Amino acid sequence: MSANVSFGILLALYGGYLATGASIRDTEIGVGILLCLAAIFLFAWATRATTRQLDELSPTGQTTVTMMGGALFSCALYFGFLVSGSDEARGGVVTVDVLLPFLIYLIPSSGIAQLLWIFGAGRLGIMIASFHMNAAPFYVMLILVTLSHGDLEARRALGAGIVIVGVILAQLKIGGGPSGKLKKSVHQRM
Repeated sequence: MSANVSFGILLALYGGYLATGASIRDTEIGVGILLCLAAIFLFAWATRATTRQLDELSPTGQTTVTMMGGALFSCALYFGFLVSGSDEARGGVVTVDVLLPFLIYLIPSSGIAQLLWIFGAGRLGIMIASFHMNAAPFYVMLILVTLSHGDLEARRALGAGIVIVGVILAQLKIGGGPSGKLKKSVHQRM
C-alpha cells in the first residue's frame, strides 16, 4: 500500500470520527471499537476481493456470492454463540409481525444495496464508492440545517472536509495523477 493511500485512509478515518461528533473522552473504547475497525477492514477487503477476483461474474453474480458468504458467516456466529450459551443466541417468538418486516428488509433491501455497492465499487473504486458512507453524518446535518431543525456544527463540517481530502488523496498516484482505474473511467466518459 502506497504512502498516499495509507495517509488518505487515516485522514478519512479521522474525518469520519470528527463528522460523527464522537468524543474519546465521553465514550469507553473497548472491544466494540475493535470489532468496528475489524468490520471496516474486512468489508473493504471483501469488496476489493470480490471486484478483483470475481471479475468474470456479473455484479449480480458477485452480489449473490457475497450475500451467501455473509449468510454463512452470520449462521456460524449464531451457532458459536448458541454453543457458548451466550445471550446473543436467545431467540424470541417468531410471528408474521416479526418475520414479514425481516424478510422485506433482508431480501430486497440488502440485495439491492449490495448490488449497487458492488457495481459502484467495481466501477469507481472502493474509496470513492465509500465516500458517501463516511460523509453520511454530514449529509444528515445539512438536511437538518436546511429544514431548520439543527445547527451547522463546525467540527462535523471540518470532519467531512477531511474525509473528502482523504478520499481524493488515496485515489491519486504518487506522481500526482489520478489512479489508473479512475483515470480510465474519466477518459471513457469523454
